Amino acid sequence: MELITGGAGFLGRELTKQLSSSGKDVRVFDIREPESLPEGVQFQRGDICDAGAVMEACRGAGTVYHLVGIVPQARAPKSVMRSVNVDGTRNVVDACVKNMVKRLVFVSSSEVYGFLEKVPCPETAITAPIGEYGVNKLAGELLCLEAMLGHGLKVSIVRPTTIIGPYNWDNFFEMLYKLLDANTAIPVPGKGDARWHVIHVEDAARAIILAGERDEAAGEIFNLASSGDVPTHMEIALTLKEHAKSRARVLKINKKLGTWALRALCTFGLSPLEPDQFFVGFSDYVLDVAKIERVLGWRSKYDSLGAFKADYDWYISEISRG
Repeated sequence: MELITGGAGFLGRELTKQLSSSGKDVRVFDIREPESLPEGVQFQRGDICDAGAVMEACRGAGTVYHLVGIVPQARAPKSVMRSVNVDGTRNVVDACVKNMVKRLVFVSSSEVYGFLEKVPCPETAITAPIGEYGVNKLAGELLCLEAMLGHGLKVSIVRPTTIIGPYNWDNFFEMLYKLLDANTAIPVPGKGDARWHVIHVEDAARAIILAGERDEAAGEIFNLASSGDVPTHMEIALTLKEHAKSRARVLKINKKLGTWALRALCTFGLSPLEPDQFFVGFSDYVLDVAKIERVLGWRSKYDSLGAFKADYDWYISEISRG
């Protein structure tokens, strides 16, 4: 049986669909029930911070995919983020060890790198997170590695970049697509010449499943981002503008002015981005995905531009349905 913690989220939803469609027995553990579940998928309601509930959810699981996490956009207090992202991961790791789970896949984040030491950034790069979320994810990785070394738990760690695709109602992407449709202005950081690596949720889920199934993945850390060329912010804006047949103009955002504006918006809970995320947009953000392609034989269906276009199309289709 495959357990997905955080299965009600948009990545969990896609992971559930792919696993169940391949004939796997799947159990979803989440604090809220998913809007829909494929036939035969079990749902167990519970809080990741409740060690007893997590222990029960892991009972009988062969592979656990740990997706639960509070992201920066949620603007939760640091203490709450740590409780969910770090203490929750500790509960999952402990439950896996005590239930003799065969495999654990921990979905971390490329935010553990902070500002990239090297571009493209390999898995061996220095980890120096600049925000609470990245710090939490790095702490979660260490808990997983400790269990691997101390208890023999077979762990795979995946560090995805920004994941986009169906049912990701992220404020930034929703704002971007609304601006396109309104024919107003599309913001890009600085001159727009920094590259931004993303990945479509379908490709991310497929890679995560491979990390849980392949023997070669045990004990490994993998970057996860789209295969192929990585576009600049300007190329993304112009491609989306053409794809959407929008008359919106591209607006270059000054770093100092943009930072001031974001901090002001954050004060009132109105910013689509956190300042840390904004800063990263002024430099190339490209991950080296050679390892996951080589070790797991994975390649993405969508390149980064293709992922953006597919995400925009899904958003428009959802809006049109009311």
